[in-house]
Amino acid sequence: RVHGDYSLRMAASAFSREAICRSVHLTALELPLPVVQMFRKRFSDHLWEGRKYILPAERDDAKLLLLAERVRPDLESLPEPLRALAAEHNIRARPYELKITYDDMTVPQVLDQLLPPELPRISAFESIGHIAHVNLKDGHLPFKTAIGQVILEKNTPNIRTVVNKTSTIDNTYRNFAMEVIAGDDDLVATVRESGCVFTLDYSKVYWNSRLGTEHMRLVSSFSPADVICDVFAGVGPFAVPAAKMGAMVYANDLNPASVHYLRANAKANGVESRLHVHEMDGRDFARRLLADRVPFTQVVMNLPAIAIEFLDVFSGGARAFPADWPRPLPRFHCYCFSAADDYAADVKARVESVLAAPIFHAHAHDVRLVAPRKRMVCVSFCVEEREVAPVVPTFEDTVAAVAAAASTEKPAKPAKPAKPAQAAKRKRGNPNDDGDAPAAKRAKAD
Repeated sequence: RVHGDYSLRMAASAFSREAICRSVHLTALELPLPVVQMFRKRFSDHLWEGRKYILPAERDDAKLLLLAERVRPDLESLPEPLRALAAEHNIRARPYELKITYDDMTVPQVLDQLLPPELPRISAFESIGHIAHVNLKDGHLPFKTAIGQVILEKNTPNIRTVVNKTSTIDNTYRNFAMEVIAGDDDLVATVRESGCVFTLDYSKVYWNSRLGTEHMRLVSSFSPADVICDVFAGVGPFAVPAAKMGAMVYANDLNPASVHYLRANAKANGVESRLHVHEMDGRDFARRLLADRVPFTQVVMNLPAIAIEFLDVFSGGARAFPADWPRPLPRFHCYCFSAADDYAADVKARVESVLAAPIFHAHAHDVRLVAPRKRMVCVSFCVEEREVAPVVPTFEDTVAAVAAAASTEKPAKPAKPAKPAQAAKRKRGNPNDDGDAPAAKRAKAD
């Protein structure tokens, strides 16, 4: 490990990649070339986890297959069928010292070498388009420049900017202060999710890539016949894909930057005619839709810290809606946090307390654990009894929806009219002209 005085110097200056290396004592099988791939497949659960586990041997007609660190040269820790296979082919196992350099290491492996052992391990980061987002602890801060540089170098060209969050999400607009610790000072990102393209300024709006599956889970429960009321829409992770599936969407956010990108994303995804954007307080938005008799069938409230409080707009449950409101009444999807062991009972009780009315067909979905005793939960419910219970999407439904969205192809741009000379070449069957070169290049880039 590269610690001590070097770590202190590294904190304020560029680190030496040549100094980052380690030796690992492994076991290697010397294999004749004809059986290398067969052994690789049979020993797949017991191979060295590094990038290179097949190396040249001293003999030209053989290769070395590196086994996991736990496997000793006597092979006693391997299952009997694998030991028998090695004996059948008269394979020799021998100790092998592997020198691992900076280029061979993953981000966590490099940072394990650079950072003092008492600091929490940095094993992952969130990707938002070309931006990598890390949450560094106070002890990491003296090393932030080196941490950012390692993440940047190990993820080029996909990552061009590395940021560290410097405050919590505690303001009205749900964004947080951040600093660029490596790369370009460019915080406008483009991301793909749910078969849609989103552009956003990460420093001004809220976006969490870890919620992509949750966004798709909820959207997959909607239908083209739905009218969606999205109270805290952000840049549109629910609103845009719901509109793209054919639903009519009324989306609102208080953050002017979010509203700007929500409009831009609606236009970029071709759903402007089905996505009506508002910029106001969430309560005022819900009240306006009620007053204007907009017949919404689904209500999305994704502001986990305080969304339940906004249910007071619908105080009384079914009584909050005019008598002639189309039936059935809307189904609600309210995101919140819970620290209770029985989080389903907890969020249901809190919702009924604010509504001052019972709820029906309630389902509390565990979205994710955001802290050791803090869960993000989506509670879906109706404010009246229904003869047919609403469909709750299963895990398999969500997986299928995500796969379908991922397979959505980006529409090709219309081909430019060919110049007369080019057209003549195609007509003559020029062997170097495929007739659609721009499209071919786009397909390769995608």
